[in-house]
Amino acid sequence: MNQVYVEVGSKIAREIYLSLVLNREAGRIAFVASAAGGMDIEEVAEHSPDKIIRVNVHPTAGLQDYQCRQLAFGLGLSGAQIAQFGKDRHALYRLYFGAGRESGGGQSADRDRRWDLLALDAKINIEDNALFRHKDLAALRDDSQEDPMERKAAEHELNYVSLDGNIACM
Repeated sequence: MNQVYVEVGSKIAREIYLSLVLNREAGRIAFVASAAGGMDIEEVAEHSPDKIIRVNVHPTAGLQDYQCRQLAFGLGLSGAQIAQFGKDRHALYRLYFGAGRESGGGQSADRDRRWDLLALDAKINIEDNALFRHKDLAALRDDSQEDPMERKAAEHELNYVSLDGNIACM
């Protein structure tokens, strides 16, 4: 495919980071957020881990409104933004389970001139073993974005993971 999607530029007042991931240690889905922005989240985690907010979601209870508020307050949101943020997080949580996602990716949410929250960037990793249930998503797969060796191994039904240097796991 190798496609590029071009969007109209946005006047960004402030950038925040939000990710939905599997916290293997806790055995739960976790929202990870930071008001310190999204592009350098690894640097924020290394130098200012106190600026990262983590909320684990109980698998039986699901995402609760108080957890959305906890994230929103931690990100410095206020007023109508809090309700909008909660509604969007519930939708993201449903999306995560709807397609067997392994990661909700790093989503950069920005505020526009009206102080609305806008998701301007998102990355989603889809669990390969869930694709058989979602032919529509499988059709969007762009092989050019995958490691050639991993793709060739998959053609032969082999698991192969490239690592740094000239080693791999098989």
